[in-house]
Amino acid sequence: MFKKILFITLTLLSSSSYAQWEYEEYKDKMTDEKIKIAYNESLESQAIGAIFKSRYQMVIFMRNYPEKGVAAGITFQGGKNHDQYYYTCSFQYGQPCTVLVRFDDDKAENFIIKPPESMDESLMYFYESSRFYERLKKAKKLKVSASFQSVGDVVYEFDVSNLDYKI
Repeated sequence: MFKKILFITLTLLSSSSYAQWEYEEYKDKMTDEKIKIAYNESLESQAIGAIFKSRYQMVIFMRNYPEKGVAAGITFQGGKNHDQYYYTCSFQYGQPCTVLVRFDDDKAENFIIKPPESMDESLMYFYESSRFYERLKKAKKLKVSASFQSVGDVVYEFDVSNLDYKI
């Protein structure tokens, strides 16, 4: 019996379809509205940096805004050096940039993202968050490619199946 349970557990843990969605909810102190956040980490980390390479994971996230809908975007976590320029998609003078996104086996398409509001923040939002969210709800896997300063194109892959996020 123990061997059977161990086999099933190991099979489930090694399954590549394991969804990594995490959810948070809190009450906005000003409006008393319920704020919901969903996020998912990439399946692997990538070495980014010109001289000292640090490993970063991309994180996709969604946050609801009452009466405005959903805001979706990307950010990064990990690494030893938190130099914004390594992962800000070669933003210049506060201008937006484009990331290439592929849902399942569909044709890759461009999405424009906004630069971070400040150098202390690393959240980059999609201009067309609702279009991204609608496509994401139907997808099982996602790939995001961005061109990084001093690095070039980097592709991050996600298991986005089982998304249970409702505005």
